[in-house]
Amino acid sequence: MPESVDTIIVGAGQAGLSVSSYLATAGRDHLILERGEIAETWRSQRWESFTVNSPNWMNQLPGDDRPLDKPNDFWHRDELIESFTSHAKAKKLPVREGTTVTGVNPGSRRNSFTIQTESGPFIAKNVVIASGIMQTPRTPSISQELPSWIDQIHTAEYRNSSQLKSGGILFVGSAQSGVQIAEELIEEGKQVYL
Repeated sequence: MPESVDTIIVGAGQAGLSVSSYLATAGRDHLILERGEIAETWRSQRWESFTVNSPNWMNQLPGDDRPLDKPNDFWHRDELIESFTSHAKAKKLPVREGTTVTGVNPGSRRNSFTIQTESGPFIAKNVVIASGIMQTPRTPSISQELPSWIDQIHTAEYRNSSQLKSGGILFVGSAQSGVQIAEELIEEGKQVYL
């Protein structure tokens, strides 16, 4: 029999935890379903030296009254993970980790949804998709036409420079991820092209 909840939130990142914080404050029945752990994308798809590109005060979750030591600085990946995780625990937000959502469909009951997961279905009146747009790496299809002797790595797989062979490094794209990693590699003396 499916578990029934008023609101299901898919994803325990910044958006999902923020929605949960507001629902908890309002006393609303809800549950966050997270495929991995809280802040999973930052845990598994960010490099070791990653820092956010918005000041700390912008990343503090709703209802988090802890004073920030350096509100205008930029958290390192591990600091962001710690902030989100400790907030969820302190506020007792209902996060079910290790639960991958595989589908959302109209429910058999009026004004309801059936949420399919790898561990069984849920029924909810409301569904908030807070999984973000960055959890699935996108690689241009032209990359398949490059010779096999050219190593390719997506920023979601990059952790540190020890993964790279010697020689020049070409970045395709110059958004935050590419520029931040390029800067790290330049500081290490690597030959980088953007």
